[in-house]
Amino acid sequence: MNMKMENQYKSEGELYLLFNLLRNQGPHTASFLMHLMPIGWDNEQVIGDVIALTKELGLKLSNFYFDPLLFETAYPESFERTTKAIKERPGDKNAKFQKRFFDNKFSASDIEEELKMTLDKTLDYILGGQKSVLEAVSFDIAIPGPAKAKIEKRLRDYIEKFIRDELVFNEKNIYTFEKHKKIFSGLIKKLQGDHGNEFVISSAELRDKKFLFIHCLLAFEQLGYLSLNTLRVNEDYWPSGKDGYYEAAVSLRSSIPAVLHLNSVGDLWREPKEKFCYPMDETSERHKIVRYLATHNGYQKTSDVALALERGEQSIRREIGKIRNNIKKYLELDGAKVIEGRKESGYRIGPQYKIIPKN
Repeated sequence: MNMKMENQYKSEGELYLLFNLLRNQGPHTASFLMHLMPIGWDNEQVIGDVIALTKELGLKLSNFYFDPLLFETAYPESFERTTKAIKERPGDKNAKFQKRFFDNKFSASDIEEELKMTLDKTLDYILGGQKSVLEAVSFDIAIPGPAKAKIEKRLRDYIEKFIRDELVFNEKNIYTFEKHKKIFSGLIKKLQGDHGNEFVISSAELRDKKFLFIHCLLAFEQLGYLSLNTLRVNEDYWPSGKDGYYEAAVSLRSSIPAVLHLNSVGDLWREPKEKFCYPMDETSERHKIVRYLATHNGYQKTSDVALALERGEQSIRREIGKIRNNIKKYLELDGAKVIEGRKESGYRIGPQYKIIPKN
């Protein structure tokens, strides 16, 4: 897993795994990691991504467990072949290695070794239909505070790029965020009318390869429209491996932030743009101030804004006063609520508003 994310599109499965790692940290032992497993993935793929995150960010793994009955039930031929090798070739290096799993005496380094595999083993898996013992391995996962903060920030930055249509997709048929928003809002309104402000929403109702269900859920939460309580694969999927879809339990927020837009030439607007648009000069200090506040969460100290923009603190305060007046003039909004100020804390975009910047 490339946790840097950058602008490269991440699959729905990767976002599903990250969400459930952050929100549902365990216990996972003896669960076959099932509640971390996205549609279409196997246990080995989940473990591979978790190990990659562990090596990069220092996650804490414990209570390693291999379930031989599960391995035998799910993959009888692989079970028979592996146990036969352990019994008949006890001195063989690979047989000894596999036996550590069956004896539940394996470690994280053994899991890494199994993930690497040799060329011969890879060919055996591909051509011989052999399954890895990792398909029946599970363990508990703890995410230390610093690692959790890093994952949350990277995920937040990635979703911001999705909202701004800045992701690089392998295919060109993915909907824009505005198209996602229109489709998703229509479904939410229907469910709200039927069930109130708390309900389960399903990707089964959005069976369209262009629609990114999990991306959209995370974006709507990040924009303040809803709280995402749980995200799961439908239960009927696991016995058969067919007809899989995602289900999310959500709560709509009572107060949804109004969305403003800021483009690269300095236009700040709300819809309809032709009626409510504040045109700032592209290279102006005002444009830079609004963009800085829009891309930084919470209050920003005046000294930090001044340092970032290479201006004096008094100049920043003076320009913010002018920005507020023009917001009232052009957007017909209370400028002091769009850009809030607090003594000693600095300035922030008010919680009633969300500014989406585009590059």
